Amino acid sequence: MFVFRNYTIENLFDEPVRFSGYDNLSDIPESDSYLWFYIAPIGTDNKQTIAEINGIADKLKFVADSIPPSTPFYILTLENLFKVVVSDTDRIVDKAIKTVNDLAWKIASERTNVRVIDFGEFLSLHNPDTWINWKFYFMSQMIISPSIAPAFKDWWRKKISELTFPRKKCLVLDLDNTLWSGILGEDGISGVKMNGDYPGNAFMYFQEALVSLANSGVILTVCSKNNETDVKELWEKNPFVKLGPKHIAAYRINWQNKADNIRELAAELNIGIDSMVFVDDNPTERELVRQQLPTVAVPDFPKRPYGLMEFYKSLVNDYFRTYRLTSEDLEKTEQYKANAQRASEKS
Repeated sequence: MFVFRNYTIENLFDEPVRFSGYDNLSDIPESDSYLWFYIAPIGTDNKQTIAEINGIADKLKFVADSIPPSTPFYILTLENLFKVVVSDTDRIVDKAIKTVNDLAWKIASERTNVRVIDFGEFLSLHNPDTWINWKFYFMSQMIISPSIAPAFKDWWRKKISELTFPRKKCLVLDLDNTLWSGILGEDGISGVKMNGDYPGNAFMYFQEALVSLANSGVILTVCSKNNETDVKELWEKNPFVKLGPKHIAAYRINWQNKADNIRELAAELNIGIDSMVFVDDNPTERELVRQQLPTVAVPDFPKRPYGLMEFYKSLVNDYFRTYRLTSEDLEKTEQYKANAQRASEKS
């Protein structure tokens, strides 16, 4: 990878990386990929700062035009690490930075090899007081403090992984105490909780979030130890169900081994076992799947329902995040329902 930069950032990368000179674009060597890593200039004179930021926009456009269209080009958003506000109404520097970032997104929308990565996401994870270590800055223009450099390396590896490896395709869901509070066979269709006060409201939010995930192209399936007739009755008669049959591509609701059921679901949908994520509140079931299907991702389930939304966030970030959704992604549930129906008829 070749990195265009305007400050010292060597401390942020372990893998072999080549760097441009400071703000030097005179030579763009051949590379398997490129990274634009410019940071808003450190200064207190707003006019000078804006002039430099405008120059960054011109340089970004020049580099984007110079890179071969088949070579990956990653652009980190421009961020202001040293923001001093004298007047709350003075937003001219913020506007100049926004102009550069808008340009980056425009370039990415026009070129399939370009990906914009939100550097502000990383900064938001850390106290602004830790962003810069002035000793290292004044001695070597090292812009990101060594104290958060290891965290950046982890974040960067994860971002590149998201962009270069396909996301998981399928989420396999348990039912009791996973999509609702309670056990259907014991509490009945009106006794399980997925609405109203806590903990029902937490499960309601979780179901709604999973529907959003399905709408983004993730295949939802169910693998539950239950009586199928009871579950179907709940789907038909409980008015608080947010995630129901229309969102589910296939299901196995029986008393069989869950690992075997997951294998059957994969075959029915014609997808790889390694593209599946299994979610179950029962640690015994999770461990069984880990042991028998080691390529299936099995995250730990939150111990309390109030952790469900953070759990959902981790599911998205760890397994289902993607750079761009296609029209095919948005139609995946119906496509895989049809696959499952064909497989069932063939069987």
